[in-house]
Amino acid sequence: MKRTIGMMLVLLGLGSLLFVAACVPPAEPGEARMVQLPPVSQTLLRITERITPKSQKFKIGVLTFVDQTGMGALVVDPIADMLTTELFEGGRFELYDRGDLVQEAVVETSSVTEKQDKDKEDDKTKTVVKISGTARSNKTQMQKEKVSMMVDGVLLGYITAYEIFEPAAAPEDDKKRKGKGSSETKTSQAIAGKFQCDFRIVNSWLQKKKFAEGLSELVVYSGSATVRFKTDEKRTSVILNRDDVRDISVKIKEKFTDFSKSNIRVTGIDKHYITLDVGKNDYVKQGFTGYIVEQDKRTGILKYLAEFTVINVFPTASTAFVVSGDRFLKNIRINSKAVIK
Repeated sequence: MKRTIGMMLVLLGLGSLLFVAACVPPAEPGEARMVQLPPVSQTLLRITERITPKSQKFKIGVLTFVDQTGMGALVVDPIADMLTTELFEGGRFELYDRGDLVQEAVVETSSVTEKQDKDKEDDKTKTVVKISGTARSNKTQMQKEKVSMMVDGVLLGYITAYEIFEPAAAPEDDKKRKGKGSSETKTSQAIAGKFQCDFRIVNSWLQKKKFAEGLSELVVYSGSATVRFKTDEKRTSVILNRDDVRDISVKIKEKFTDFSKSNIRVTGIDKHYITLDVGKNDYVKQGFTGYIVEQDKRTGILKYLAEFTVINVFPTASTAFVVSGDRFLKNIRINSKAVIK
């Protein structure tokens, strides 16, 4: 009985296969039969548009310092050059090459023709050339405009006080001058001095792109310092105290936390504004910049999907503005990974 039932089941199975085979049209010789697959998730089909990162660390352009004393013309470029070197050697920042920034400012001049008094023998006219006192600040402004969209921030410096220490004349020198008369000029010699400078690092992305009121200039860091110096005997060049300049770079570096090992996520999206799950407690500051990224699981390489600037910071969260353009907004999702430079 059981054997009879088994034979009947086998015959039914063979019949079913023959029926299916009869219903499926035979394939032409050399032609592959395509199988319809289920639709793939739309998320997997999304083509991510990437951006090319301009820097992986916070990139700074150090501009020529502005002399507000009228005495520090010799130090405005050397302090910027040395500070650029010290910041780069610290390893925390990328620096814009000052060689592309150092250029002569266009000095605004005006000429005024004046006549001598007729009573004098020389009745010729003379031309007085008046040079604008804002030439040095104009130079710094031109540098700022040139570099603003190539860096994350610019370092602006101002010489606010300047002091020199004239060496006391030796007694024998006094005797020689008295003996030869007061008309003899004093021989030049090296002098020492110091100057006070105030400086700040300003976010460059939001300076030109005034995305929102009050965001045209975000100060990331500000400070002040005293720098000592010496001149050559002709007083035409200065040697700055490198330790004083290095102290400035160390103070700046301490305020820029290294976020390379942080796990930062997007927790909110509102058009161009995103919320991050890090804040003041994590040493995040206004003006910091970063990227929305995606890591390739096979190679571990980061894909850069959007760029942002932090505009507001709270104890455990911060808000940022997407500065990379509207077409990159589609790349941002809740829980997207973010890196702060």
